[in-house]
Amino acid sequence: MKDVMKRVQGFLTFQTPLDINFIRSQFAAVHSQYQRQIPEWAYGSTKEKLIAAYWYTYVLSHFALIIGVPVLILGPIISGLNSHYLFIVLIVLSFTFLVLLVGNYWPFFRSQFLPKLEAVVSDYNGEHQRGIIREFRQEQERITAHFQEQSLMQQEGAKKCRQAQLSNLALTLVYYVLSKAAGIDEMHCDDHTTNLLLKLYGVDRGSLKTNLELIVGSSSKRQNLGERKCTEIRNRFDEAVNFLEEMNYSKGIVILKDLEVRIFNI
Repeated sequence: MKDVMKRVQGFLTFQTPLDINFIRSQFAAVHSQYQRQIPEWAYGSTKEKLIAAYWYTYVLSHFALIIGVPVLILGPIISGLNSHYLFIVLIVLSFTFLVLLVGNYWPFFRSQFLPKLEAVVSDYNGEHQRGIIREFRQEQERITAHFQEQSLMQQEGAKKCRQAQLSNLALTLVYYVLSKAAGIDEMHCDDHTTNLLLKLYGVDRGSLKTNLELIVGSSSKRQNLGERKCTEIRNRFDEAVNFLEEMNYSKGIVILKDLEVRIFNI
């Protein structure tokens, strides 16, 4: 009951339509209503609707209420008056409305209602823009996460490929065996052979040149390799042998063993 009396009092004093919380709630309700019907409905359209409601709903309702109560009280008296007095009453009502319009409704509209409505519209626009920015950032994060995931998968795939691929030296040994078995001109430690291997395997050019020096280079460069280096080279020979065994290429294994004997002087 207390809340009802408070709302009635606020409307009679014309404070409710000027309250920013009331304006905000009306803006939200009107905008939601029309946006369900018209998805493209803009905040500016809702603003125009509230301006129209101020004049055609709040102002007229307020004037009708403050005039209607006295009319109801004086109804028996007014009903006994002739048309001449009724005409005077209409003139008084019109003058009263004009006074309220100039002294209250219009100043309240310009100084309070419209600035508060602009503040509400600005707040909604800002929230809308922040929402767009949030959606843009979320989309950016989603795309970034997708590309990161794809990159990790590619890196993992490349890692697995590298693990499955023969080492550079083993690849060079296999090429040596195949070219030797095919009767192709013997490999040379030069740029031509290096370029052929580069086109075939696509591995590091420097390592290919080093491998060629080990396989077909001068014997002086194979001396003093060191125990650790020799162990590593033997492991690469074993790697190439295993590959040739998987191919069931016994002739190639013999060629590779002969090369190993020649390099290590076994």
